[in-house]
Amino acid sequence: MEVAFRKLLWYTAPHHRPRDWEEWDAMLGDAGPRTIDYTKIPWSRPHATLRRQGLLYLPVSRHFAQLPDPNAPLPANFRRPANAPAHWSDVMAHQSEQIVRPAFTPVQQNTYRRRPTQQAGTASTDTGPGNDSDGDENIAGPAGAGVVSMEAGPHQGTVQEVKEAIERAIFKVAYAGLERHPDAAPREKPPREKTATTVTDILRSTISSTMANSHVRLRVDELDQLFVDRGGVSWALKGRGPFYTHNSSVIDCMITAGKLLDAGSTNADRSDSRWETRLNRLQRAFIELSDANWDLCSPEAGAQMKEVLIQMVQQSVPQFGDQTPDAVALLWRMVAQHLGQFALKIDQTSTPCRCSAAPGTSETKQTCFIVPQFQRLDEVGVGMQTLFERTFQPRLISRCGGCGEDGDVLERSFYPLPLRMAVTLDPRVSIVDHMRDIHVTYRPSGEVEADKHATYRWLGGIYQNAEGAYRVFWNDTKRGEVNHGRVCQYDPTLEGLIVSEERQGPPPEHRVPPKWWYNRPVPLLFYERAMNPSEDLLNAARNTIKEMWNDYTTGVPTLVSHEPWPTTEHMPPSKSGYPWQPPEVAKPPDAQRFHIADEPYGPAGQAIAAPLPPRDTYNSGWNDFTLPPLRSANLLSAARREDLTARSRASHFAAPPNRSSAYSTMRGGVGASRLSSGVLNLGLTSPPPAAANVNEDVDMEMLDVPQSNKRRRNEADDHDGVARR
Repeated sequence: MEVAFRKLLWYTAPHHRPRDWEEWDAMLGDAGPRTIDYTKIPWSRPHATLRRQGLLYLPVSRHFAQLPDPNAPLPANFRRPANAPAHWSDVMAHQSEQIVRPAFTPVQQNTYRRRPTQQAGTASTDTGPGNDSDGDENIAGPAGAGVVSMEAGPHQGTVQEVKEAIERAIFKVAYAGLERHPDAAPREKPPREKTATTVTDILRSTISSTMANSHVRLRVDELDQLFVDRGGVSWALKGRGPFYTHNSSVIDCMITAGKLLDAGSTNADRSDSRWETRLNRLQRAFIELSDANWDLCSPEAGAQMKEVLIQMVQQSVPQFGDQTPDAVALLWRMVAQHLGQFALKIDQTSTPCRCSAAPGTSETKQTCFIVPQFQRLDEVGVGMQTLFERTFQPRLISRCGGCGEDGDVLERSFYPLPLRMAVTLDPRVSIVDHMRDIHVTYRPSGEVEADKHATYRWLGGIYQNAEGAYRVFWNDTKRGEVNHGRVCQYDPTLEGLIVSEERQGPPPEHRVPPKWWYNRPVPLLFYERAMNPSEDLLNAARNTIKEMWNDYTTGVPTLVSHEPWPTTEHMPPSKSGYPWQPPEVAKPPDAQRFHIADEPYGPAGQAIAAPLPPRDTYNSGWNDFTLPPLRSANLLSAARREDLTARSRASHFAAPPNRSSAYSTMRGGVGASRLSSGVLNLGLTSPPPAAANVNEDVDMEMLDVPQSNKRRRNEADDHDGVARR
């Protein structure tokens, strides 16, 4: 049968052949002697009658039942094919060139289901349109063959929006390795892993702690230091990292970089099924602190969490701190050893000079960073492109220490390059420009001559200025978006804020101020690979669009014909925590992103009606609490709730008074948050609405705040230099 099909297709004119499997499977195209490729007919008897040559059998083809009328008019744009048989009339040649691709309508196919994508060795039992027994009778001829299309609904976007949506979807798959793993600690959606067993459980909710501010006003002094100032310039607020404590800038910047990189939480990091077994306690603690909710974490609680990490580091490097030589590169080696998104695997062969009797060596090594080889002229200035080329050069010849000639040879080949590249530079290197795209040519492992190419874009890094201060600069242009030259900055001494200056005008030549890198050693840089979707992915996308186009032209709803998507309702719910238990760092309530409410929860000032108990127990002190949308530092302790219940037994609803964090009580008050002095509006009445046009420079004070609380908060604000809301 396959041989017969191949022969049939070979003798069919190219313009009459099915364009794809869908047309072949539908069996609705034209067929018959008219579709034969006349250039392949052996015209051994040119003067024989047409009937003798098999061209007068009726019907001539499926959609042309009769021979053409010799006197039929021809279109004005008709051009006789140069290779048409000489004894054919123009109308015969014209008829043989007519292409008919009829469409079928939903009426003609009752239960159409598109054939799903098949893997090798599998068969499909879906019913195609060619199985319709009435298909031949309902096919329109060439005169009336039209395209039946579905009516496009309103508000379907512009062509550019469709293009962008398709590109974003495809590249989301191409960069799936950098997406957060499903089992990673949730950041956006709260974990859902509990089963309700009582009516009260049904009303319990998860409270999310997020920043309320989108911008912050900052002032820059003559030393390029940033300060929160009411009269400063508005900067976009991107989040927060750890607060600075004594000698902690390197630790703070590394944790913030881990937060921006989703360190240990991407699919690439967790691609190995036993990835967590390779981590030591220090690396586990680093991943946990990268996931901590620093946006609302108090300085005291953050200091306690960082202290756990610092003690682990000092077990390997005593007296580790900001003044430790190469502190950033040293810490990165310790925490990033098993991060799959940076894993670089190299085959390396070393051949010593002929003057040496030492044998050559071959090894395969894996690293999480690259260190470009230093050369003397690098002190004057060298481009990052040159440093990358030097690192990935397949053959490197260096001077022999014995004879002084260029005799030592190092040959390197690389496994697939990582999605992200970490670069540590020799302190003597002065980079000229490092924020442009870097193009890499490398020798794949196992290949002799075939080189491959890769492109990396600047992602960010940890920088150090002449005064010894550390700061994180990060590319604020997301993957594939328009480059406006914005860059995020994180300074531990700026209350741990991650901010982005809202620039106007063309992108600057250097997004990072030169004082942080020009003629200065740069401790650590990060680059992200510019990926192209694979051939299989592009083919799948093309076939999907083609199927949707066929559905549109044939009047079939795609959501009816397509292979159904997996049901999302039954996907495993997200879970909190890590594979290792217990966690290495005990997080206080204000460092957690989500909190389970102990009671039915509602916004401040709103009451939640509790399910009524039996009549004989109605007056037994049943109470509900309307909890405010604040950190869990404001949640009630059990003792305080019992006390409030005893004092408000007569009322059906009550609101909790202020209290300090349960965590601070456990830790002797060290973790007491400066945000835990918020006062709630008691009772059922809601606070009056605020003015509609409140200026962003004006602090919005809570209503009905006692003067003592105001005084305490103002004293704290003066001490910290920042308005705490």
